[in-house]
Amino acid sequence: MKAGTEVHYLAGQIFTLGIAAVAILPRMPGDSSVSNYSIGGKLSYPFRRALIGLVCVGWIRVLGCHVLFSSALMGETDGTFSSSINNNSAVSMIKLVDAMLGTIHVVGQTFLCLTTAYLLQRQLSDFVNVDVALERQFLGGSSLPASLAIVSLLTFGGAFLSELAHPNYWCLVNLAEAYSCFPVLNTLKVYASVTTRTTGTGNSIQQQSSGGRGPVLTQILMTIEYWYLITSILAFVGEATMVGGEKQQQEEADTTFFQAVLLSIRHNQDNGVDDWTRLVLHSVFLNTVDEMQHVTSFGSSPTPPFNDANNEGNQENSN
Repeated sequence: MKAGTEVHYLAGQIFTLGIAAVAILPRMPGDSSVSNYSIGGKLSYPFRRALIGLVCVGWIRVLGCHVLFSSALMGETDGTFSSSINNNSAVSMIKLVDAMLGTIHVVGQTFLCLTTAYLLQRQLSDFVNVDVALERQFLGGSSLPASLAIVSLLTFGGAFLSELAHPNYWCLVNLAEAYSCFPVLNTLKVYASVTTRTTGTGNSIQQQSSGGRGPVLTQILMTIEYWYLITSILAFVGEATMVGGEKQQQEEADTTFFQAVLLSIRHNQDNGVDDWTRLVLHSVFLNTVDEMQHVTSFGSSPTPPFNDANNEGNQENSN
């Protein structure tokens, strides 16, 4: 096997194994010794399970399409089993399977980030007495299936139109990725306002000068979401304005500095750098919230890590 594009794809998948290890291997305080051989986690369990599925899809795609049949996809003849496939229909089928698995992989990455928002919304609706406006906005995560449907429609539509009509339609995939940031950011903003530390008790409770930004880890996750939103929008512009429909044509042509920036951002999107950086921070955030939920549990009624000052003030008012 020649060191070509298959090495590039394998390098990306090996990186995803590290992300999966960061998300799955840490054990929660409430996990039993038996859970050392399971996924583990409580709040983070759905995220961990979905991440394993996403990594498996990525490896199936890379091994099945880009390693075993790499020469067939590239149209090369090097004497390998892959290059011996000359049937046009077989090569077309391999390309179709590769495109479908790649699209499912992109949707899966977005689904994982929306899972974070869903789990936080459920936690907020279960443990916090929110006002009417907040309740209408969240409803325990019931608004997120619509967001996932929009993201899936744009992603699959962009993938198929880029194959059947014009490569520039891949910009719809970048648009879907940008759209996925809004539900996550809205949820994090509410979560940050609820978990903002306060000082004093009773009627003297006052927010500290953090402006409702919440814990540092929440701010970090919001920062990466804003970064991903900006890069997705720029990738959308780059894909939509791509001349000739082929990245290689742009790489070989003379480009301005702005075009070079757009091309670099699109490379990061295609290589999964931005996507998996986003996912690893989501996994760290959920694992941390999961741990705090275990630590602050009392009996069979676990409470999320909201500020204790609020709870003390409410108890004092009730007395």
